[in-house]
Amino acid sequence: MANMSQGDFPPPSCHITDGQPLWQWCEVAYWLRRNGLIGFETLYDSVDVMSINTQLDCHWAQQSNPAAFESISDALKGLYQNVAGRS
Repeated sequence: MANMSQGDFPPPSCHITDGQPLWQWCEVAYWLRRNGLIGFETLYDSVDVMSINTQLDCHWAQQSNPAAFESISDALKGLYQNVAGRS
């Protein structure tokens, strides 16, 4: 059986309030799968949830500050082009 105290359990991504940690489900699901506690389907579902949340975060960022979103988007496009050019 897996042991969360072994030090390999993912750390919380934030603390909502004192003593209230919050984890990224995808990271926890990966740990659970690696330790044989869930199946691959559940791990894949966690990746889907992460992808949907990322899309929602991007939509919110674009709506709340379009100029900043555009600036970041342009910077990322440049970064991706530089990385792609190295391969």
